[in-house]
Amino acid sequence: MPIKLSKFQKAALLAMERDDTLLRWPGGYWTVPGTPADPAGNPTAHFGATTMRALERARLIERTLYYPEPWRGNRRLTDLGRQALDEIKRAKAQEENHQ
Repeated sequence: MPIKLSKFQKAALLAMERDDTLLRWPGGYWTVPGTPADPAGNPTAHFGATTMRALERARLIERTLYYPEPWRGNRRLTDLGRQALDEIKRAKAQEENHQ
């Protein structure tokens, strides 16, 4: 049975397509490598802790390093996450073909 993902979870997986990674920034932000910072020093595009926890619980992403605190560290796609990403891209392509 396919996993039901929110639009933010889908966006996070799609963002990970190129590098398979989201980097952890201070303040509870995860973003793709190379994302610029705004004037306050926060990434201009990012995903929050709730999205990351949900994707981890679904085993679509995993921590790259294991700190005692579960919120720390970068995340990477798992094999299951790559399968979900492929499904998202397939569904998106079908949707575009029907418009």
